[in-house]
Amino acid sequence: MELALGVGDPSAGAKASGVDWSTGERVARFREFVELVDLLLRQEVTTYRGQFYRCEDAEIVPLPVQQPRPPVTIAAHGPRMLRIAAEHADGWSSWGGYDVATEEDFYAVTAERSHRFDDLCVGADRDPASIRHSIVCFPPLTPWRSVEYFQDMVGRFREIGIDEFVLYWPQTWRPDPHEDAVFEEVTTAVMPRLRAAGRTA
Repeated sequence: MELALGVGDPSAGAKASGVDWSTGERVARFREFVELVDLLLRQEVTTYRGQFYRCEDAEIVPLPVQQPRPPVTIAAHGPRMLRIAAEHADGWSSWGGYDVATEEDFYAVTAERSHRFDDLCVGADRDPASIRHSIVCFPPLTPWRSVEYFQDMVGRFREIGIDEFVLYWPQTWRPDPHEDAVFEEVTTAVMPRLRAAGRTA
C-alpha cells in the first residue's frame, strides 16, 4: 500500500463544505496532518499536540504490515509544500498546473520545482535520489500522440530527475482513436525497454 497526500484541488469546492482557510493555514494544517499521520502509522500509541490537531493515546492496532510504515507520496508545487515533501515524503508528486499553457512551460516549471525540491532534501539531510520523483502527465502534454513523442517526453523528464510517470488512459483528453495504437505499442514494447535500461544504468 502507498499513501498519497496533498492539500487538495481548490476547484473541488472546499468552500461549499464550509472550509475557507487561507493558503497559509491550509499548508500549516497539512504539515501537522503529515506529522501526525507519520506518527500514527509508526507506533501503536500516539499523543500529539499541535496547533490544529491533537490526540491523546491514539491507538493503531494492528500496526501496518509495511515497516516502519507504508510509503507516503506528497503532492507539492510551492516552496512550503515542497519543504514538507522534502522532510517527510518517500515520493514527491507534481503535475504542472492549470496555468501551464505550453509543453515547454511544463518542462521548465517541472525542472525548477525538481531542482528546488532536491535542494530542500539536501537541506533536510536527505538524499534526493532516495525519494521518488513523480510527474502526472497532464495537458498540455500528449503522451499518446506517437511512440516517438512518448520516448522524447520520458527522456526529457528523466534528465530533469523524474523517475515515475503517472499517465491517463488514451483519449481521456481528446477523441483520437490513433492514441489506442500508440498506447498498445508503448506498453508492450517501449516501457519494458525503458525499465530494463533504467535497471542497467
